[in-house]
Amino acid sequence: VGYGLPYVGHLSSGVEEELADLALQVLCVAMDFDPTINQRAATEATEEDQPTPPAVERQNAFRDSLRAVEKHDELDLMFTGFVRMLSTRYQALNTYLPSSKRSVECHQEVLVLLWHLVTVNQGFLKRAAACNSNKLLVPILYLLDASRTRQSLELGLLHMCSFILLVMSSEREISVRLNEPYKEHLSIQIPTFSGNHGDFLVLVLHKTITESVHLAGNESLVDMLLTVLSNTSAYIKSYCLESCLKIMNLLQRFGNPRRLLKGPNNHTSLGFVLDILNNAVQYQYEGNHALVYSILRAKENLVAIQNLTVANDDDPAEGEGAGQLNGDTPQEQDSQHWKPTVDWLLSWKKDLQLGTLVRLIDGLLPKVEQECVEHELTDMDEILRFLSQQTMVGLLPVPHPIIVRTYQSNKFTSVWFTSYLWGVIFTRSQRLPLYDWHKIKLIMINR
Repeated sequence: VGYGLPYVGHLSSGVEEELADLALQVLCVAMDFDPTINQRAATEATEEDQPTPPAVERQNAFRDSLRAVEKHDELDLMFTGFVRMLSTRYQALNTYLPSSKRSVECHQEVLVLLWHLVTVNQGFLKRAAACNSNKLLVPILYLLDASRTRQSLELGLLHMCSFILLVMSSEREISVRLNEPYKEHLSIQIPTFSGNHGDFLVLVLHKTITESVHLAGNESLVDMLLTVLSNTSAYIKSYCLESCLKIMNLLQRFGNPRRLLKGPNNHTSLGFVLDILNNAVQYQYEGNHALVYSILRAKENLVAIQNLTVANDDDPAEGEGAGQLNGDTPQEQDSQHWKPTVDWLLSWKKDLQLGTLVRLIDGLLPKVEQECVEHELTDMDEILRFLSQQTMVGLLPVPHPIIVRTYQSNKFTSVWFTSYLWGVIFTRSQRLPLYDWHKIKLIMINR
């Protein structure tokens, strides 16, 4: 906007921007039809012996054309365009001259088009990593944080950013890129830190997770963001102290016995947090001494999870946390008629990855306590220096395979993306009488 010159964006007629808006909307609508979703649904119906009409093979020439883009020059052109347009959203607020830059208003359409690109063209993410994918990650995280405090109309933007981050985190090279130093200065209310882009990712997502976990219906969003952190954790060479504190806060929050015993699926979030810790310890121990120290200090939390039990039916007073089933939180009202059982607890507790963390604590904590007593260590830097001299070779089990979870397309999310796209088009097309207001009804899907 404004060709990069101060205040020029305010002097333009706006025809170019309006044309870009309409072109983006038309292209997004053309890209929205995914014939593979319908074919998959027809296959599932056939397997269930349901009567289906004769299958008609359909194609989307726009998606096929996007899938066929392979030249580096063309992929670089698209990558640069996405970065330039999305970055205007925060660059307009970080200027020396007041209001000297304008931001584009079509950022939601740009994100929809980016979503189609990352899910259709497998080579784009690999090329994005080569072009420094952090340039794309930063504006997406900024929009994620900005949409967090908006009204219900902006909640779709929050989910859209989360879906894109999920797909990006499944690409190894993009996760490796997160180790590059973070030097941006954005107007986001997160702790001041000195670290890498992986720390920026942790701090922004932690803020979104903690503010969303208490809202009913946000369980899938929370698990999606935790999955992003889990996918990238094996490749982050070093977390800063602020990130370590936020990760351990997630362990304390999702490992709370009261929360675990409140709902049948609450343990899923705990599994993601344990994956983050295990990946860091198993694959990046040498650079994550601050996180290791935080794990040692969280021994009581891990022991409480390991010793978690439920009350017997005939004696409701027994069991770890049995007396904690009272005092509901807003999110936990949905499962008030559900009661935890021993079989339910054992079904998921046996799959928790606690062994590595327990062996880490058993191997290091006595040494740290002895060192603190003998040399009267009180400074955390001295303890971290002591931990850097230790090795866990032979004490920890063989590193587990790195598990990367990504998005799998299905008809339900496809309907959501279609609804979100048309909601954006409708709300941004009020100047022209494109729609009959009497025949369109806006509904709130999630709040």
